[in-house]
Amino acid sequence: MKGLPLVLIVLFYFNNAYSQIPTLSFFNGDASIPTRTVFDAPVVRMPKVDLEKLKREDLEEAKMGIPPRFGKDIDVDFTLENSGRWEKVKGGNVWKLEVYSENSHSINMIFNDFFLAEGSELIIYNKEMNMMAGPITSFSNNKSRKFSTDIIIGQSVILEF
Repeated sequence: MKGLPLVLIVLFYFNNAYSQIPTLSFFNGDASIPTRTVFDAPVVRMPKVDLEKLKREDLEEAKMGIPPRFGKDIDVDFTLENSGRWEKVKGGNVWKLEVYSENSHSINMIFNDFFLAEGSELIIYNKEMNMMAGPITSFSNNKSRKFSTDIIIGQSVILEF
C-alpha cells in the first residue's frame, strides 16, 4: 500500500442502512477479530466536533429542503510513513493505527490513494472488537485508486495492515 490518504466520515447521527459491503463482519462475544499482533496501535485523536452546531445547521438546511447530513467528514493525510507504527512479527511486518473520534457513533473511511500489493491485507475493526471490515486485499484495487469502507460502529477504529 503506497499510502493511506483518506477522509474519515465520523457519524454523529445513527443510520440504520449501513451493512451493504460484504467485507463487513459482526462478531459475538465469544469470537475475536483475527488480529495477527498484540502490540497497541498509536492513537490519533480527531478534532472534537461541535454537535450542537451541526444540529442547528441541519435544522436550518431542512427548512430549505436539504436532507440531514449523514456525518461529518474530516480530511486527513495518514500514510504508512507519517502515522501508525510498524512492528516485526513472525512472517513479516505489521502496521497499526487507531483513529479516535469523541462522541461519534461510528466511523467510515474513504481512501483517496488506495493500492494494496498482492499478498497484503488490511483489516479495520472497532475498539470493542465486535465489528470489522476485511481482510481487504489487492482484489479491492481499482483504476481510480479509491476505496470506501462501510460504517464501523464505535468512537474508535483500528487499521491493521
